Amino acid sequence: MFIQDLKCVIRSIYRNKLTSSISILGLGIGLGCIIILLALVIHERSFDTYIPDHRNVYRIILGSNSQVHYPLAESMKNEFPEVKDYFRYYQAGSIQLRTPGNEIVREENFGFADSSVFRIMGIDLISGSPAVSMSEVAISEESAMKYFGDLSPLGAVIPVRFPEGFIQLTVSGVYKSFPPNSTLDPALITDIRLSGKMSRQFQRALGDYGTSETQSPGWRNSEYLSFLVLDQNTDPSVLPAKMEKYKELIANPGQDTLASACNLLLIYTSDLKK
Repeated sequence: MFIQDLKCVIRSIYRNKLTSSISILGLGIGLGCIIILLALVIHERSFDTYIPDHRNVYRIILGSNSQVHYPLAESMKNEFPEVKDYFRYYQAGSIQLRTPGNEIVREENFGFADSSVFRIMGIDLISGSPAVSMSEVAISEESAMKYFGDLSPLGAVIPVRFPEGFIQLTVSGVYKSFPPNSTLDPALITDIRLSGKMSRQFQRALGDYGTSETQSPGWRNSEYLSFLVLDQNTDPSVLPAKMEKYKELIANPGQDTLASACNLLLIYTSDLKK
């Protein structure tokens, strides 16, 4: 019976070639669009779900801005028992460095972070250790291959150009590259405290209104992504009220108060954005 029905369908297609071709083409395009959209949705919802404890990892949002003040996450860790861990991340963008071949190149994914970024994000170190001082840098396995080839990069020196000139950073470790469904994708990660040197370039651009001195990051610096690990029994909706105390510590009084940030404490992992 099935074979006879199949033969009838084939005869019908041959008798109405134009109509059948249009119908089959339309069906194929429709199915193709559905498959592409489904793959896109699955990919977007997979972002950052690789984090071991992603259901308890949160990012702080200031109004509609994901960048917040440098000391905020650390202060919350020290003062709120609900906050179990944290890390801050600063993306330098295009930054110059000198390769072992004495060639100056631009690295687009140069990151500054607390060493806890590896622990929280679940990124394994292939060898060595994270950068824990202002003279060290950890690099991804792709960067290690790119700049050092088959040679071990541990202990090698990478001159990195900061506003006041090149600084020698020693490679402390090599880590597995962040997965493709990661929000962060740094090729190199150095100590978060070095990010204070990047603000000097901004100060110079201000001319007479700026300063040429390099200052440690503080409440006046609001260019950092801040991630928190909360206790699994914590209700995140109770934290905004407790964060009110930090409003007075914001350096720029012209900005919106931290109350707007408290009202928008968003869950970081896409798995929880339902």
